[in-house]
Order: sequence, then C-alpha cells, then structure tokens
Amino acid sequence: MIRIYHELPGGYSHILVDLMREGCEGWDVELVTQDNDSGQLSLTIGEDNPEFDGICTMRSEIVVMRDDQELWRGRATKQQLQKHWQKKLVCKGVLDYLYDGVLMPQVLEGSAESVLQTMIDQFNARNIAINKLFSPGTVSGIGQIVYEIKKPTKAFKVFSDLIKEFGGSLFARRDGDGNVIDWLGEDRLCRSVCSQKAVYGQNVSKLDISLAGDEIATVLYGFGKNDLTFAEINGGNAFVCNEEAIEQFGWIEDCVTFSDVTDAQTLMERTQAELDKRLQQVRSIEAKILDLSFIDPTAEPFTAGHFAHLRSSVHDIDEIMPVKKITCPLFAPSKTQVILGASLASASTILRRNL
Repeated sequence: MIRIYHELPGGYSHILVDLMREGCEGWDVELVTQDNDSGQLSLTIGEDNPEFDGICTMRSEIVVMRDDQELWRGRATKQQLQKHWQKKLVCKGVLDYLYDGVLMPQVLEGSAESVLQTMIDQFNARNIAINKLFSPGTVSGIGQIVYEIKKPTKAFKVFSDLIKEFGGSLFARRDGDGNVIDWLGEDRLCRSVCSQKAVYGQNVSKLDISLAGDEIATVLYGFGKNDLTFAEINGGNAFVCNEEAIEQFGWIEDCVTFSDVTDAQTLMERTQAELDKRLQQVRSIEAKILDLSFIDPTAEPFTAGHFAHLRSSVHDIDEIMPVKKITCPLFAPSKTQVILGASLASASTILRRNL
C-alpha cells in the first residue's frame, strides 16, 4: 500500500495522502525518477486535507512509503493553488539539497572516493540543516580526478560538471535517517541488473523506439592539454569511431577537449567513452511497463540509472538495457512509462519492423 507523509525537522511526521482515509485523498500523483537527476513528485491535495496549510516550501519533506519501505524522499519546492480548494505540490528529491551549499575555489585532485569525501565534508560544514547532510557511499568505476573550481559554485553544479567530464551517475539513497551519495560508473559491473524482467506481452504492453540525431557524432577527435592527441598510438588517427554507427548514420565528425589530460592512452580512452556516451543518448525505447513490485512484494522494483532485462520475441530483443527514466502514477502503476537505452542493433531492428 502506498502512503505519502509530510515531515518537518524535529520529528514532525503526518500522513499527507492515503486513499483509505477521508480527507487525505491525492490527485494526479506522479513520481518521475531519472538517471543523474534528483527526481520529482507532483500531486494535488484538497483544502480538507489536515496538512493543506502546513506545507512549508523548501522545508517540508514529502516521503513516499510502500508498506514499511521508503520508496522516495524529497522536499516541497513549489506550491500552486489550482482552485481555491485545491493545491498542487511539486517536490524534488534529496539531491536537490546540493543547491543549498557553495564550494569555494580549489583544485579537486585524487581518487574519486577522496574527491567525493572532500566535497561532501565541505558541503556539510556550511551550516547545513541535519536533514540535508550527506555521507559518501559506494564509488565504483570512476578513475582519478583533477578538476579546478575557479569561482564559488553551487555544489550541485560542481557535481554535474564532474559527471560530464569523468562519467558515471550520482545516486541518493537513505541509510537509516541519513542521506547517502553513491557515484557509480556506467559499466554494467558498477550497477545492478534488476532481477525482474520486462517481457513484452506480460508486464510490457507497448514499445516505441526513437532515434534523435541532433547532436550525434560517429567520429570523435580528442584533444588534451597543450593540444595533445593520441594519433601516435592509434595508427596516425587522432580520432575514434564506431563502425556500426557510421554504417547507419554516416561519417559525422566532432571533437572534444579534456584540458587536464596529459597522457595519450588516457586521452584515447576518455574520447572513446565520450563517443559511446553520445551514441547511447541518441537512441531510446519507451515502454509501458507494469512494475510487478507494486503487486508482488518479492519482485525487485525497476530503478532509474540501473539496468533491466528487456525481452520481446516480436521485436527480436533479448537484451540488458540501462533504465534512463521512469514515470509512475503511484496509484495507477499499470500506466508506468519506462525509457530504456537501446543498442544500435535493437533500435534498428524495431525501426525496420515498424516501417
């Protein structure tokens, strides 16, 4: 059973939405979770709700519980009267707290673990309320970091820039009463594969493929510090390419610069990772999925940023894919929409069958 609670610092915790309680109804309740994003919960409540006048923008925490398990937590960032007797709430996940602190100019250098620890320590030290504090969690698949903060910058912006330059994703989770940040690489070894399978004709009722070529590159030149290239270790070529993508989209060039890289091998690896990432971003499968965890407590829920196994004999797909985004109407889970990253082979197969 889904219940939504309103919490305030100091131990205040009251039911906000419970469809079994009169006055605690909620409408248009939708939870959106996305890779490298704080996530968003939106809902509408009525004036007879006991918490209607008690929600404090930027202070109230809204907590989604499934039975005794915390499913999601965030803070109310916007309140809007729809009618004089209805109010819409928009809430952002706990990663949104990283907007509340500024990191000073410095050079962050060392292992990803040490850099994450340093940033969290500095963020926590800036008079941050106890419910906004973070602890470092698992770091996997991220290499050495050299990054300069040139001016006072929001912590969220620094984290976002590090993700863009060094890869991976940030995940916020609860450990007891505290917030934990994990930094996981994009390799399947760094993230979990959901034991619940997405099977077309069973818990998957619809599949749509999309390919967006606005910023696609199939050939990527890489440059490092002082115009370093990796041509000398790559047969004279200062670029990397993807033959499958070239066959499908043609020869499309772009270039990328990593100003901190001084080693040719590292530069080539970083350039290849950037090309792979760009190709992943241009293709996706949107699936209408019933997450069986809502009706079967033994089923593992799908999680944005991790992986799911998609099978469809109709489309010749049997592949483990990253879960990019989940849009779930919490009280109508059969209408859940999941966006998966698809390989070029899977995307091409579906497109050909849909022609």
